[in-house]
Amino acid sequence: MPYTVTESALVTIAIAVVVQTLLTVAVAIGAVVALRRMQSSLRAEYAVLQARLDEAMGQVQSAVSSVTRLSNEAGGVAHQAGQVIDDVGSAVKTAVALAAMPRAWLAAGAGAGLRALLRHWPRVHRAH
Repeated sequence: MPYTVTESALVTIAIAVVVQTLLTVAVAIGAVVALRRMQSSLRAEYAVLQARLDEAMGQVQSAVSSVTRLSNEAGGVAHQAGQVIDDVGSAVKTAVALAAMPRAWLAAGAGAGLRALLRHWPRVHRAH
């Protein structure tokens, strides 16, 4: 039994719709597979990135602790330097005071000696 033109056209359209449906399903399946591969790849890259960030954070924390330790040590050195400067200043003040004391004693002794000399000096010599 031969097909008429209309029947042939309908069969051709039906075959085209089936092929189109199969292609659409294949594209959808391909998209799902590609999506899962992309998710898997992204998870792997995220894990690598997370590991690198953890390593970098470890290095940053190490650097921060080193800077903090150095800062604390520098503060201690500055504090000790201040104490040394205070000690040197005190020593200089003490040395100046000790150096000035003999002069003051000498001046006081000379004044007392001069008064004693003037008390015993005959009045005749002082008259002129």
